Amino acid sequence: MLRSLLLAGAAALAFAGPACAQTDPDADPMQPTSRVEDATTSPMRAITVLAGDLDQTRRFYQGALDMSAELDTLEGEDAEALAAAWGFDFTGPIDMVIFHHPDAQGAAIVRAIQAPDALTVMRPAYDSAFLGPLGFGFAGEDLPSRARIVEEMGFTSTAGVKFMDFPRADGSTYEVSEIHYAAPDDVLVLMVNRGDQTPVGPVDPALGVGGVAYASVMVGDLEDSSRFLGDVLQLERRRDISFRASGEGGGMQGLDAGEEIAFQQWFSPGATTGYLVVMERLEGEHIEGELGFEHRGVALWSFEVDDLDAVLARYADSTGRPAPQPSVYTSPGIGLVRGAIMENPDGLPVEVYEPAP
Repeated sequence: MLRSLLLAGAAALAFAGPACAQTDPDADPMQPTSRVEDATTSPMRAITVLAGDLDQTRRFYQGALDMSAELDTLEGEDAEALAAAWGFDFTGPIDMVIFHHPDAQGAAIVRAIQAPDALTVMRPAYDSAFLGPLGFGFAGEDLPSRARIVEEMGFTSTAGVKFMDFPRADGSTYEVSEIHYAAPDDVLVLMVNRGDQTPVGPVDPALGVGGVAYASVMVGDLEDSSRFLGDVLQLERRRDISFRASGEGGGMQGLDAGEEIAFQQWFSPGATTGYLVVMERLEGEHIEGELGFEHRGVALWSFEVDDLDAVLARYADSTGRPAPQPSVYTSPGIGLVRGAIMENPDGLPVEVYEPAP
């Protein structure tokens, strides 16, 4: 289903990226040399956040980042079916807000679900030493102007606009500017401007800001993570470098100045957005914690796949665990799906699904 719709050019799937291979990958290392036709897993479709205060969450994503917001409440059998499918034990109605950028085609949606009052944040004080998802990133054109808008809405950045050089395959570099926003529930939300390179994701031309282009995560072991992303999801690794952390004055809190961080980018074949930034501390110690629906913050990643049973079989072969049992349910903001929940090697739930018949 996934491949046939892509080849038909279905706009509803909104895969970003050319149908043909990039002819000069040295010009921009994030551009694909693969084809959309080769993809068995989509770019990221949705990021689910457990929110302590949906009004404050709307103030950030809708007010400061100009995302559209759709309020929804699941009750009764619909709520029970979603809780069973995703594996959380919430009782009663499930209140949520679904955020998206209608004019940033190909961008993932953000699903904010009201968390029970007792849940604490997964990553206190935005500490990057904790294993698990850090947050996600948007493309932006004028970072200082957007920063003023964000600040007027009552939110701050961790270190202001930062500039850095990224390498190309030919040894040259290009400059990237980015800013890390302290979003609600201790989620890091980045905005990135790649200068004269292709943006990290689609940008709404009227607003100068895009939708969700990528998600970031700290992992305990890059080899284990690579087996999950490469062998199970069949994503492709386009960048594999390291950088030195800038310490508390930089964007990533809780890391020692000068410590080395491994950095990878994983894409769906042929795509130019909806990718994963995967990092591992090579010198400092990670802090382990419970991931998923036990804490506020990023709880779930979601991907569409062309053959759910094949993905689950690869997951069982790779991990030695029994394959999760799929079920049919309504995935908020996506629709009726046949899906299942896997876990990455550190325990982060990952929803994989195909459209239900």
